[in-house]
Amino acid sequence: MLNPGDELRDTVVKGFGARRQKSAISFFLVTRIAGRLRRVTIGRSGSPWTPETARNEAQRLLYEARSGGDPSKTRLTSNQRPLTFGEVSEEFKSTHLLKLKPETQATYKTIIRLQLIPKFQHRPINEIGAQEVGRAHASWSATPRTANHALAVLSKILNWASDQGYRSAENPCPKIKKFREKKRSRYLQPEELQRLGTVLRDAEAQGKINASVAAALRMLILTGARRSEILKLTWSAVDLPRQRLRLADSKTGEKDILLSADAIEVLKDIEQVAGNPYVFVGHRHGSHLINLQKPWTALRAKAGLNDVRIHDLRHSYASFAVDVGGSLPVIGNLLGHRHAQTTGRYAHISPSTAAGLAEATGARWQPLETENIGRRDAVSKTSPGGDPASGLDIASSPQHHSTGCLVDWTTTLPATRRPSGARL
Repeated sequence: MLNPGDELRDTVVKGFGARRQKSAISFFLVTRIAGRLRRVTIGRSGSPWTPETARNEAQRLLYEARSGGDPSKTRLTSNQRPLTFGEVSEEFKSTHLLKLKPETQATYKTIIRLQLIPKFQHRPINEIGAQEVGRAHASWSATPRTANHALAVLSKILNWASDQGYRSAENPCPKIKKFREKKRSRYLQPEELQRLGTVLRDAEAQGKINASVAAALRMLILTGARRSEILKLTWSAVDLPRQRLRLADSKTGEKDILLSADAIEVLKDIEQVAGNPYVFVGHRHGSHLINLQKPWTALRAKAGLNDVRIHDLRHSYASFAVDVGGSLPVIGNLLGHRHAQTTGRYAHISPSTAAGLAEATGARWQPLETENIGRRDAVSKTSPGGDPASGLDIASSPQHHSTGCLVDWTTTLPATRRPSGARL
């Protein structure tokens, strides 16, 4: 008995097999065609395809392939009913998606269900062309990022369908011009983070959020980790002696998250729950915390930060790292990025840091004392208390403080763990 997604291979004809989709069993042949391993669908179980007739057809297709022909094309031009996008997408989900990470699988399934199925469900997979793909993409224009993502997922499915022998037409998706996506550069300013820390501490003290939620948010702030990395964190991954979290898997594979002294204090405050491997426990026994959005929405409203997403805490961490002198390669390592380009999108430079850098860079030209560059006396007068040569008081700039700390992170910590003398 085959369950949905199960395959059964024949022991007589190599490459011949049967697969149960959602509601039916189909016969297929996997063989090399022009040097590439391809899957050719023979047909659904039922008249005229019984296991025996389908096996005979598989042998014929094998002979055609070995003779230099392309049985995938002949199948597509035969009189059999072509597979629809809905049918192909079901098989795509039950085969290819299993090779992807769970979160990626969930994203693909959501896009297939909400964007692609309403547009293409009953369309023959080999007849989907540039015009209808373009119209579908245009219909999603209200959400440009989602529209572009849906186009990418559709392209992936069509390429996969071609590899399986379900489609011979050219993939139209690369020809569709994507929408320009508005760059988001929201990150917390130091005073905003102080305000958020105060609201977080007060909400926990008043019982408006539980300790697990409060600790998870503090760890997101203090590590720049992804939400899923914190919510699914297990005690076995916590290595306090080496001051790091050792994640066996993440969006970019195995990674370590380095811990600051404040992050370590947060972890030390958490009581381990017997029988639960997770650091941030959920309501059900043995489960991890799942929903941060509801408490986060209330906290950010109280702090006057309605436009700040949870993911913006990660952007903020990267930006603070830039402000204290971190380089993109080092920050990328902290965040677990594979590419420096990704880190560049996260590490926003604050206006005060950019202004200070511009002033300091301009000051390097002043010893030349040329009329074309500017008057040294005029520049030095702009900052009487600063460097007489440059006019820039670097020592008083928070971005260049000797401690390398822009923000008093301790305001996000519970009062019981706050070091003496910490600002409230």
